[in-house]
Amino acid sequence: MDVRIVLLATNILLASIILGFVGYLIGIYSIIGVAASIGTVGATLLVIGLSYREPSYDLMLRYCEVARSVLAKLVEDMGLASHTLYAIPGKDAVTIVISKPNTRLRNPRPLVGVGESPYVAFKINFEREPVIEASENALDVFRTRMIDTYGVSRHVEAVFSNGEGRIVFQDINEAVKPLLKKPLSPVTIIALAELARLLNKKLMLVEERVLDNSLEMRVVTR
Repeated sequence: MDVRIVLLATNILLASIILGFVGYLIGIYSIIGVAASIGTVGATLLVIGLSYREPSYDLMLRYCEVARSVLAKLVEDMGLASHTLYAIPGKDAVTIVISKPNTRLRNPRPLVGVGESPYVAFKINFEREPVIEASENALDVFRTRMIDTYGVSRHVEAVFSNGEGRIVFQDINEAVKPLLKKPLSPVTIIALAELARLLNKKLMLVEERVLDNSLEMRVVTR
């Protein structure tokens, strides 16, 4: 979506409505015709503005798909076709570990490990630590980042208690839906990393469900 085009289209549509109303009041129907023509231009611009995508988005989408495919192939070659995700928060980054379920790993190092249990690991760096006000909590900040910063969905439900968490993304952004492909969805990985960082807890992904317009994740602390 291009906000500038949408705003321009909205103003044109508003002007056409006002002009048409004036034409109706004074009984000059030629003005109504002009207003209808202007309204058509406004509607066309609105459609263009709402459907517009930056060329860089397609590049990013293609890159994510290539990276996911390479990572999935590496995981498969490591004998981790059946795997789970772990998020381990650190000082400046969160380490994502792909390993077998219920594996206890000590200080995994990127990129691969073949010790007691094979794993694939990589770090997600963040520019700065999140600023959490006294009146806020980590889950509120998580919701805000998922909605406003990453634009994943319009609604995010996040509940965490007794070492178990449930996160539900509803009304997924259309532009994000291609990134929900499993395994190793970028959306799931980023959400898991953000949650681990904000809670400052090591997390394990227990379940991931992708429906038509929603994503549900269940995590537990490790």
